[in-house]
Amino acid sequence: MNKLQAKLIIELLELASCEFSNHTCTDFEFDNTEENRNFVREVDKYYDEDCETEEEDEKIYIDNWLLMDYCADLLKKEYNL
Repeated sequence: MNKLQAKLIIELLELASCEFSNHTCTDFEFDNTEENRNFVREVDKYYDEDCETEEEDEKIYIDNWLLMDYCADLLKKEYNL
């Protein structure tokens, strides 16, 4: 991926994040595995250092807008944007 492609993906993620933040029941669902729990904790901490991820169910959930913001920020850091 080049820098222009990264900019486009970032812009699309940010637009989608704004749109999805106004919707209800649009959480992203993960199987409750150690790898997924660690990833969801990382995203939760990105948003709120004091956030505690609930892990008791068979599935774990995260707000899709938060996941989009997190991924956009990762791309910004990777491509120095």
